[in-house]
This record gives sequence, C-alpha cells and structure tokens, in this order.
Amino acid sequence: MDFKSESMKVLITGGTGFIGSALKSYFLTKGYTVHYLTKDPTKIVRKSDVKGFLWDTEKFEIDPEAFDGVDCIVNLAGKSINSKWNKRNKNKILFSRVNSSKTLFQFLEKNTHQVKHILSASAIGIYPSSFQQEFTEDETQINPKFLGQVCREWEFENNKFQKLGIQTSIVRIGMVLSKNQGALPEMAQLVCRGIGKKMGSGKQIYSWIHREDLVRMMYFILNNKIEGTFNAVSDQPVEQTKFHTLLAQRMNKKFIISRIPALVFRLMIGERSTLILDSHRVSNTKIKSAGFTFNYASLEEALEEIY
Repeated sequence: MDFKSESMKVLITGGTGFIGSALKSYFLTKGYTVHYLTKDPTKIVRKSDVKGFLWDTEKFEIDPEAFDGVDCIVNLAGKSINSKWNKRNKNKILFSRVNSSKTLFQFLEKNTHQVKHILSASAIGIYPSSFQQEFTEDETQINPKFLGQVCREWEFENNKFQKLGIQTSIVRIGMVLSKNQGALPEMAQLVCRGIGKKMGSGKQIYSWIHREDLVRMMYFILNNKIEGTFNAVSDQPVEQTKFHTLLAQRMNKKFIISRIPALVFRLMIGERSTLILDSHRVSNTKIKSAGFTFNYASLEEALEEIY
C-alpha cells in the first residue's frame, strides 16, 4: 500500500539529472510533495507540490528550508562518469558523490529534522569484472579499478546515516536504459552507423535496468520502508554481442563493421574503456524476494518500449 500522499514529502539530490528528473515526476504522480537540491539557481522552481533549493557541496552548505517537513531523502547527486577521465574529472566524480553525502550527514547530525529514511545511489561497478561469476549484495570483493573505489567510498559515507537512527538503503545501479539519456543513445548511434556488434571480445555481460523500473524500485524501497543494499538490475543480464544484435534488430540496422578491438577503445578513451570492456553478471534476487516485480524483465521488452 502507498503512504498517505498528503503526509509524505521527499527530498531528492540530483533531482534535475537523468534519474532524478524521472524520479521526481514519478513521486508527483504518487501524490508526494517533492523538494530537490541543485547548485544552479536557474533550475529553481517553486510550486505547491515541487520546490527547488540551493546547496554547495564543496562548502558543505545547504538551504535548511529544503528539509522542512521532509520524511525521506533520495541521494543521487554526483558528476556524470561519461566524461574524460583525467585527474581533475576523476576527482570531481569521486568528491561530488562523497561530499554530497557528507553535506547531508552534517546537516542531519546538527539540526532537528523528521527524516526517517534515506535511499542512496551506488553502482554495480563496485563488483570486480568477471565473465563467469554472478555477484550478489553479499559479495565482499571490491573492484580495484577507479569505479570500484568510487563506489566503496560512496557507500561508506552513505552507510553513516545509520548512526543517526535513520533507515538506510543503497541501490547498486546497473546500465540504465532510456531513449534520450544514459549509455543507450550512444550505443544506438554506433548501431545506426553499422558499427560495433562486438566491442572487445563481445562476451562481456551487461547487467541493465529500464529507467522506469529503477524509479519504481526506489519508490518501492521507500514505500515499504526496506533497509539494506540492493542490486538495481533486470532479470536477464545479456552478453554484449546479443545486446547489440537485439538493438540493431529493433532499429532495423545491419552491421558493416562487426568488431572493434579492445585496444582501440583503450587508445581512444583510456581508463574509461572499462565501462565498455568490463563484465558484470549481477543478481536481482534480493529485491525480488522483497516483493518487487519488474515491468521490463527482458531486453526485448525494454527495447520495444524505448524504440
């Protein structure tokens, strides 16, 4: 059952981003009042059911009015990983996430509030790359590469909210599929040019989720007051070659250049090539055991809806 809409107010960090904007819209359809945090004054909106507030995570400053009446927080803030991985951007990718969580924690620790639950994002990049192993939330190995270390530090900060007596949940997000944002549009551009049935070996496993299901999962966790860490991935992880083949079929395209060697990606985009070349088979059994059901369990269903 849903909470009584008139009593529920959520604060979203990253509320104007790829996932946050969709989540904001979904909460509004459920009758929530939505507050969101942004660093950009031009993105401030003030309506009866949705209000924006400023914060500065480099200075650990936040508008205290953002917390007025807030029952739960969804913490999604962080610089996009789809940027050049030079030293400066890597620091921004890490500290935009860590400092966002620290800013929230410091405010909640020092001020009176009514926040009962916080849901924070992480990523399946926390798991080591593997072509055989299936990863569950109980996995103790941490990916030694950059993304693994980002997720490790990010989750460390997010779990601190438990010290404040706040219910704490973390979602480790897989590849999020949506038509106009995220990884899928870039993949579709290559397919439209007939490029890239195999990128590297083509045997990499992609664990993905439709953006609608991700948003529904976040709502489900908050609505049912579920604590813990959950993998946000669909029922059917897909080998990269099959993923691109299904995408090409859906878009009525044929491949002209079937394979791009891994070395090409490493030379072109360096360390960021791990986003393409790493393999993650990730289980969603834990969230399904809690009662969540997916609208888009198969890649065919997801691509049919998106295209």
